[in-house]
Amino acid sequence: MQNQINIIVFVDTIGALSSQSLDKFTYAVDNSEFNSTGQGTASLSTICQPGQVIQWIICAIDLQTPAAINNIRFLPVNPESELFEEPDEQQYVNENPDLDVWKGIVPATMIPGVPYRYVFEVVIGEGKNSLLSIQTLSLIRN
Repeated sequence: MQNQINIIVFVDTIGALSSQSLDKFTYAVDNSEFNSTGQGTASLSTICQPGQVIQWIICAIDLQTPAAINNIRFLPVNPESELFEEPDEQQYVNENPDLDVWKGIVPATMIPGVPYRYVFEVVIGEGKNSLLSIQTLSLIRN
């Protein structure tokens, strides 16, 4: 089993800023050996194992309009249940803010087969409309 999975998120920064949405302008791929689904779309579900390192990398398609990861935070698996488990947000931190790379470790508390959706926040350029997010990406414990 590989120790690290890289998730590369490509953002069409001009399209995203123009529409004020990442929905149709985000394309994510990973190198998971477990056959992740949604490769090349904004709905990538990365298949992973506890203990693996997940590394997110952002790439702006337009080099003149930079993009950076602002935050990654997980959504509750079942907000109506008091017994849901979710990855510890503290394990996902921006270790290299200048490199636009975030890393985290897949916790053993993830329920196998359940998609853990996360909010992927991006800052594109500068200004009051520069912060955008998408909630269609997920991690799934194999």
